[in-house]
Amino acid sequence: MKVITKEEKLSIINENEKQKAIALIKEENKANNPLTLSVEVYGTLEPLDITFNGGDSSASAIKGAIDFAQMMEETTVTLWDINNINYEFDFDTATTIMASIAHKYRDEMFLRNEKIKALG
Repeated sequence: MKVITKEEKLSIINENEKQKAIALIKEENKANNPLTLSVEVYGTLEPLDITFNGGDSSASAIKGAIDFAQMMEETTVTLWDINNINYEFDFDTATTIMASIAHKYRDEMFLRNEKIKALG
């Protein structure tokens, strides 16, 4: 049976505490939080405040929807909000929505990763 030294015990304790701190940082700094944007819905006169799912998968899904609609030679793209309500957007507005979600996700991930890095 191997005897664990005091330094090894401290290393294990420190690593466990670090993992707990990382889990807490990830919980407090979620990068997939919903994002509310004031956007122009196709055919409306005034912008609406619409909340979209956040995160890189949402941004990627919107990018895919835009690409598919353009490939099908459609003039607009339909996206849905966090409550699964469909809205029709022109491609410029849909691209702005996609970029806003991706930008927020990227910024939140950078911040979260810097906090984790600071733990050493």
